[in-house]
Amino acid sequence: QEINFFLGGQLYIHLPEEYPRGLPHNDINGGVHRHVVHPVKGTLFEEIYGPDEMHVNSMHHMGLKKLAPNFTAAALAVDGLVEAIVHDQPDWWCVGVQWHPEADGLISLDTQLLEAFVEASANYRSKPQLKLAKAG
Repeated sequence: QEINFFLGGQLYIHLPEEYPRGLPHNDINGGVHRHVVHPVKGTLFEEIYGPDEMHVNSMHHMGLKKLAPNFTAAALAVDGLVEAIVHDQPDWWCVGVQWHPEADGLISLDTQLLEAFVEASANYRSKPQLKLAKAG
């Protein structure tokens, strides 16, 4: 939500009121709620997770209403709500998810995202970097 909003997207402030046809995206009693998300075909997200549906934890009452420029929906809930986004520029590895990978104790689903981030970071680090000349 923060990435999308900060970079020019719009949010649903309270899903039950603004997206009433949607499925529950949190447990009103404060427990862990889960629902299915589907990776969008052809996205970086599908590369990371494959094409099959996933069950993710869901603890949010806000959602993405309009994507920020240069972002693509990468995973959708069955009600059509965007659950993950990726940046369109391949040189900038930026993935945002609505669920909390840190909350489940590093299950396979979450380590896949972490491993993809580490790999992208290592690939970026191995590219030649511009060096600035010192003035004067």
